[in-house]
Amino acid sequence: MLVRRPGLAPLVELFDGAAATMAVIRRNLRVSLAYNLLGGTLAVTGLIHPLIAAVMMPLSSLSVLFSSSRTRGFRTEKDVP
Repeated sequence: MLVRRPGLAPLVELFDGAAATMAVIRRNLRVSLAYNLLGGTLAVTGLIHPLIAAVMMPLSSLSVLFSSSRTRGFRTEKDVP
């Protein structure tokens, strides 16, 4: 466990992991917002059918899920060499 180790190194790792996690969250919010704004704008202007925009909405959630699953904010003990 990260918190049970002595010294300040675990605290530094904790802050680094938290910063990496926040970066992933911010990136996912930007991607999702851009994706949904694009789909909504195209549907409202009539460039795509609203049904296609409705199908695009869950795809943005899946892209955020995939992005989050492939990115690690915190390293586990088996990740550390």
